[in-house]
Amino acid sequence: MSTHKPNVRALALAAACVISACAPSRPLGPADSGVDARAGCTRNEDCNDNTPCTRDLCLVGGVCENTADNAMCPMGQSCVSGRGCTSGMTRTCMTPADCDDRIACTRDTCLVDGTCRNQPDDSMCTMGQRCDPMRGCGATSGRCTMNSECNDMVDCTQDTCTVMGTCEHVPQNSRCTGGRTCNAMMGCVMASACRNNAECDDRIFCNGTETCTPELACVAGTPVNCADTDPCTIDECNESMRMCTRRMDPMCTSSAIRGIYDIMPSTMYRCEDSLGLGMILVDYNIRFFEFNSMGGNLIVQGAPAIMMGPAPAAGSMAFDVRGVISGTCNETFRLQGTFTNAMRTTFDATYSVAFTPAGTCSAFSTCRDQSVMVRGTRRP
Repeated sequence: MSTHKPNVRALALAAACVISACAPSRPLGPADSGVDARAGCTRNEDCNDNTPCTRDLCLVGGVCENTADNAMCPMGQSCVSGRGCTSGMTRTCMTPADCDDRIACTRDTCLVDGTCRNQPDDSMCTMGQRCDPMRGCGATSGRCTMNSECNDMVDCTQDTCTVMGTCEHVPQNSRCTGGRTCNAMMGCVMASACRNNAECDDRIFCNGTETCTPELACVAGTPVNCADTDPCTIDECNESMRMCTRRMDPMCTSSAIRGIYDIMPSTMYRCEDSLGLGMILVDYNIRFFEFNSMGGNLIVQGAPAIMMGPAPAAGSMAFDVRGVISGTCNETFRLQGTFTNAMRTTFDATYSVAFTPAGTCSAFSTCRDQSVMVRGTRRP
């Protein structure tokens, strides 16, 4: 079985990138904006760093914050503080999946500045076990004896083993710089770099919806998942159409069968009562059959009755489905045939209808058994 599911590629950077996490902000001096560095800033204009793509803010305490904003740059470029818009990717991650450390008990997160955070979480282990960020869940009494056993890998938290033998992680804002605050799960983050979700929107549909949170500023969205349950379709996110699109995989040889098959020739039949009452008993004109395999059965629609039979196993080409309409004159519809290629895009079959009991049907109707050879071709 060949199953092809394209990955949704990351199409752009998140709307805000915290560049100053690498270099703490400082109050601007006379050479920068004419503001006395000792006095600090009193308004945002005092913090102009002459870089067009940065958001220049005067934070509480008179400290300047110059945050790079990729949304101010042309598509495909990123903002670097002190340089402006430049080509090339400066992020190490776009989604949490990029940060997977293959440790089941860590929470893997892509931060707003494009760096990964892998946070141990004991609650993801079974009772009595703790999460080691290098080895995963391990058997332990669940009690600590020293502070070093409580390291949560977050630099700005104070990790303490309490007298009760439990770990405590207290955020310490003083360990952060540039007006940032300490988040117990994420470390030092921007206090605020956005006011609403609209400011974070990168206008790209397929990479998901960006949101503004008080702790993390702009957060990248979750890429649109276009996968369906059909292993024989290629599922894609179409950016120009802003929607998911699907097409049949020409290389699929799965046991799953699904699709609409146009048939040649089309089959037409009409019969009525033989008593001169003008009652039409059967009247059909079949131009296509719709195939679906489900729960080990092959279901075919298109005839007056839904036809059903065992679904062919992987590698098998033959099928035989039937459907019955009960009454004084039972009508049995049958499609028996063979797929003519491994991808099951075409088939040759016999389509037939039989009327029983024959004596009653012959006496009161003009309906007679019919059989015709047809060829089916699956639509793209």
